[in-house]
Amino acid sequence: QDFLQKNAKRAYPIPFSIGTVTIDKGTHKGKTTFAVYLDGTIVGQLTRAMTEKHFHAIDSVVRSGFRPYLAGRIEKDHRGFQVILDGPHQPSSWSPAATA
Repeated sequence: QDFLQKNAKRAYPIPFSIGTVTIDKGTHKGKTTFAVYLDGTIVGQLTRAMTEKHFHAIDSVVRSGFRPYLAGRIEKDHRGFQVILDGPHQPSSWSPAATA
């Protein structure tokens, strides 16, 4: 929450990168899902359902040697600060694979 709060006033679009992580607890423990990164820090995870829905599109970008970036923003609601992803901002929003 502190990290998101510090970045909440960044100008839109904020470039969030997507990477894979292994779920470490719950019903889907041991399965792979997508994590959302901002400046190399994990700021959230896609639900298992959202990962399944978007897996092939994101995986094809990764297999092409690129790291997917999505445009998004940070908003505050009753749960605290939340990451809202809007999708690729423009074709150049895909960048060569590097660190998360």
